[in-house]
Amino acid sequence: MNMRFAFVLFKYFPFGGLQRDFSRIAEALIDLGHEVDAYCIIWDGPMPKNINVHIAPIKAFSNHQRNASFATWLNKTFQEQHYDAVVGFNKISGLDVYYAADPCYQDKALTLRHPLYRLGSRYKQFYKQEKSVFSTKNTTEILMISEVQKSIFQKNYHTPEARFHLLTPGSREDRKATKNSGEVRLTFRKEWNIEDNQQLI
Repeated sequence: MNMRFAFVLFKYFPFGGLQRDFSRIAEALIDLGHEVDAYCIIWDGPMPKNINVHIAPIKAFSNHQRNASFATWLNKTFQEQHYDAVVGFNKISGLDVYYAADPCYQDKALTLRHPLYRLGSRYKQFYKQEKSVFSTKNTTEILMISEVQKSIFQKNYHTPEARFHLLTPGSREDRKATKNSGEVRLTFRKEWNIEDNQQLI
């Protein structure tokens, strides 16, 4: 059965790690015969031929205000559109599935920030977005790429274990070392006069 997916991402640009994951997952679904629509605030790069891209017509003075307006716009849009699943690559309300590439915001706010930080509108908005995904009152399924982060989210939100799905690590063929990688590394060191005891930064 063919399905319609809505993919939600604040900002797309060609070389971001999260953006690459976004594209690979979308491509995998399309190869299986499904349809993918992308919803974002900013799309920086060529428009894909096989993904319907929708750019939100919103403006704001700050990121957290912009994200709040985006959530409101999405909620209205999805009431008019029918999707089998809404998949988010950023924390935002209304998701069926969240791809958890970012660490726990609330944990950082509690451990790395001064208590006064939590009085600001920026904190309140980002916390609200994260809570909308991980709260026990919600049903969003969560795709985790880090076992460590799962326990941190659970510590802060008590999210049920059953909603977490740990993804197995994987790499594309073009990201793996080639058979002659040692030779390439040696040639590079010689050309740049790098001693064996020097670290490549």
